[in-house]
Amino acid sequence: MTLELLKLAYKKNRLYKKAINKSRDDPLRKKYIEKRNQFNKLKRSVKAKYYKDLLEKNTGNLKRTWQIMRESMNKTSDKSTVI
Repeated sequence: MTLELLKLAYKKNRLYKKAINKSRDDPLRKKYIEKRNQFNKLKRSVKAKYYKDLLEKNTGNLKRTWQIMRESMNKTSDKSTVI
């Protein structure tokens, strides 16, 4: 996690605590929603950059490339399950 992402998460959580019982039209609630969306957008871009860098680092290693791709899609290779 980057420092910028941690700071944004902290701000988002503080706004959430203040805005939790407010109506949808309240400016504080709207500010929270704006921070939440900003946080999610940044989190997605950081995650994409992380996996892109990881795949570029392991370009020649096909086995590791597929492991990274499965990890990014949250797929597990649990072959011990019984059908």
